[in-house]
Amino acid sequence: MLRRLEDLGIVIDISHLNEPGFSDVLEFANGPIIASHSNCRALADHPRNLTDDAMEAVASTGGVIGVMAIDDFLTGSDHTATIDDFIDHIEWIVDLIGIDHVCLGLDFFDYLSSYRPEWDPDDLPFGGLAEGLERDADVADIGPALRVRGFDDTEINAIAHGNLLRVIGEVLQSA
Repeated sequence: MLRRLEDLGIVIDISHLNEPGFSDVLEFANGPIIASHSNCRALADHPRNLTDDAMEAVASTGGVIGVMAIDDFLTGSDHTATIDDFIDHIEWIVDLIGIDHVCLGLDFFDYLSSYRPEWDPDDLPFGGLAEGLERDADVADIGPALRVRGFDDTEINAIAHGNLLRVIGEVLQSA
């Protein structure tokens, strides 16, 4: 089945899989896989976050990990997350598996209020949104925050869109 998905040009996403499901994907995947919105378990012990070994496995396929901006996934609910916590996860991934394997996977923003009007963006059932990343317009602040941490324009572009576009292109080309 997984081979067929790749043959159809479908990118395989492991973000909502448990560990046995993730292992199955690794066994059968023939190309890059993604974790579209998963953070680092080493920084926030949330069951949906990835262990270092899991991140290394995603990188070994040529895939990417999209960092999300929801409190529980950034800090584990110890405190309200900030854009700095978000950048911490990006830095962890870059230090662990390299700049080519991280992207934005924000999983939030203004569309939530039209899709689920009962959800208050400051009191979501899965944690609030990181301070400084509460609205679509706040995405523009990620580049400057990365620059403060020492990332250059080439690296910021890779994180913002280049890495994910590369993976999508590889999957589509192999279809």
